[in-house]
Amino acid sequence: MRRLPLTLLALGSLFALPANAFGWNERGHKTVAYIAYQNLSTSPSNNVRKRVDDLLKLNPYYPKWTQNVPAAQRGLAAFLGAAVWPDDIKSDGAYGESPDCAEAVHTNAFQDKERHRPWHYLDIPFSFDGTPVEQQCPHNARTIINAFRARLAATSAPGVPDLEEEKAYDLTWLIHLVGDIHQPLHATGRFSANRTHGDSGGNKYKIKPFTPAGANSAAADLHTYWDHVLGDAQSTQSIGALAGELTTRFRREPGDPPTDEAAVAAWLSESFVLARYFVYELDKEKVGQADPAVSDRYNFYAQEVARQRIALAGYRLADLLNQNLK
Repeated sequence: MRRLPLTLLALGSLFALPANAFGWNERGHKTVAYIAYQNLSTSPSNNVRKRVDDLLKLNPYYPKWTQNVPAAQRGLAAFLGAAVWPDDIKSDGAYGESPDCAEAVHTNAFQDKERHRPWHYLDIPFSFDGTPVEQQCPHNARTIINAFRARLAATSAPGVPDLEEEKAYDLTWLIHLVGDIHQPLHATGRFSANRTHGDSGGNKYKIKPFTPAGANSAAADLHTYWDHVLGDAQSTQSIGALAGELTTRFRREPGDPPTDEAAVAAWLSESFVLARYFVYELDKEKVGQADPAVSDRYNFYAQEVARQRIALAGYRLADLLNQNLK
């Protein structure tokens, strides 16, 4: 595999922006998945793409993902569907909520009917004004990615129940979570005098309604704006076109960086730095200040950051699966 030469995109220019100036939406997650799928190993000795195709057939949503899809395209269709499955179950009545921070790593694969909202993020806390911060849930995007990555690499021993359905469940979550943690606001929570319990990764940070180019509706909070910053088009043709643009623009240097616990921590750290020093430059929040507006300049750079993060997530997801899936 190959990796991008730059980890963070032109941060010097981003920091210079003036202060007035759910993870990605379906388009973002599916673009991550499209890039990853094209970079999965298909070698005779390590055909990860075929292994992925077979595992995703065990997901109960597989018939929905592949309905009316030609046989040759079902693998990609299922991979793209899996990328948004952890968000889809949030509105599926067959799944329910669990108390915040009371989550545990599952042990029964698709029999697990929890929505597991805390798994989608690690809100590394910070404050501009000295407001005390609160601790994170013990099971979060970092711990779940590492646990599921390890289980993908496990092999069944004689007399041990087969891991296939467990791996199918873990794979589905990993396709989504690697995308999630490359969205900057899935890696931070800002605490301030008028948001003493944090802003939930920008979900509680209100902005003047703004409609990114290609989006279907206006965003009224910072997190939603970032989720939809590259528009809402969801057709496979549109996703493929965006993936092609990103892989052409953001080429990778030779190398196959490890996808271990240190790598996952580094991916989250990158997102946190981008959030801390760019995303929140939208407004140096003051008590009583009106909701900030997204400027054209801010929106331009936000789109550039989103494009690079989505490309990185796609390449890294492929690396993770190529290196770990057994």
